[in-house]
This record gives sequence, C-alpha cells and structure tokens, in this order.
Amino acid sequence: SAHINMLKSLGLRVVCFVDGGGMGGPVVDFIRRLGHDSSSVIEVLFGAEADDPRKYHDKRAEMYGRLSDWLLTGALPKDDELATELTALEYTFDNHESIQLMKKEKMILLGGVSPDSADAVALTFAYNVALPAPPGLEGRSDTVATRDKRTTYNPHGGR
Repeated sequence: SAHINMLKSLGLRVVCFVDGGGMGGPVVDFIRRLGHDSSSVIEVLFGAEADDPRKYHDKRAEMYGRLSDWLLTGALPKDDELATELTALEYTFDNHESIQLMKKEKMILLGGVSPDSADAVALTFAYNVALPAPPGLEGRSDTVATRDKRTTYNPHGGR
C-alpha cells in the first residue's frame, strides 16, 4: 500500500492486479480497506473465463498467452528460477480446442516447481491497461499506449 501511495503521489496512475484465488481474496479486501478502490486494485481469478474463451480455457491460460505474445518483442530480467518456472509449464487443448495449461497442483505432483514467480509475471497481463497521455499530449491518438498499440512517446525526451 505504501508503494502504491508513493507512485500515486508522483501523479502516476496505478493499476495493481492481485491474484484473488486461495489466500489472495483477503489480500484484495485488505488493500481496498486501506483506501485503494477497485479501479486501482483489480482482483484476478485465474480460473475465471478468459476474455477470449474460444482461444483460452481460462484466465490463467490467457495471461500466459499474452505474456508469450509480449515476449516476441519484450524482455524479462535474467532469472534462473523464473526461466525454470516458465519453461516447465505444459499445455494441451480442451474439448473446445482452447489452450489449457497444466494445473499448478499437477505440476507439483509431477515433481516440478510451483510457478509462483511465473504466475506473478503472467498476472501483469490479466487485462489491457490504457496509459494516460504524457502532459501536453492529451487527446492525441498516437500517444495512447496499451499492450495492443505501441506509443511514439519517449519518457526520456524527444519523439
């Protein structure tokens, strides 16, 4: 909560996706009781219906699919644990031909690791977040950034 407040004090829009499964529900409730509303703290249920149910079995598969798409142009820090977790994930197709990831519990039973760090990274892809335009550039369609549209804005100056 202190980190969210610090970022907001800098004038930044903060959107925090929180895993609402298991022990996550009470965490979401606690953060909201501290004064953060549902537009800045969004509960994500990994087993919920995907935004694109024809392609993904559930929200978890969709988040990992979006992460995979992003990795075509994005990059993650060198982290052996994260790399192990991401490469251990297996998938199949359900009877509707949607991508379905192996359940976390099954991965652990098969002697694998729990993909906690990978889940945290995938969680950042739960929903698209439109960023506000930089000061002075409001209303220009070429400055709105989402995961689906690149921006020409350079935070270090220039265009």
